[in-house]
Amino acid sequence: MAKVRSHRPGPPWNRIPQQHSAPVHPLPRLHCFESPDMTDAERRRMWRSYVDAYFRAQGAWEAAGRPAPRPPMPTQPEAVQGLQCGATTRAGTPCKLTGLYKSGRCKLHGGMSTGPKTQAGREQSRINGAKGGRPRKNPSP
Repeated sequence: MAKVRSHRPGPPWNRIPQQHSAPVHPLPRLHCFESPDMTDAERRRMWRSYVDAYFRAQGAWEAAGRPAPRPPMPTQPEAVQGLQCGATTRAGTPCKLTGLYKSGRCKLHGGMSTGPKTQAGREQSRINGAKGGRPRKNPSP
């Protein structure tokens, strides 16, 4: 049995309004990577200074015992909104991730390790890098 459609229109939120004039679209917003007035290095410098200011304000708020109305944090500059990592991937294309660390790079391209800092860490690194790897604790007979 075929379903009979009602002649009544659906709810008002489902109806498409009739437009008799051409729609007016806003100007497209330029993303930071499309802005010709700043270089990538300048944007990353601006990003680092913004992150520094944010963490200073966050640290001051935490040092004050986190009072109930949280103080206003610094706003992100328009020039760095949507800033992409930009590191070269294995495919040779720039990385497009936008969740960045203070370095201006994403979690995958945050930079190389600076190595062990303590004497114990240096000793452990020497053991790990020795030929044959780490010595066994219980050598088998």
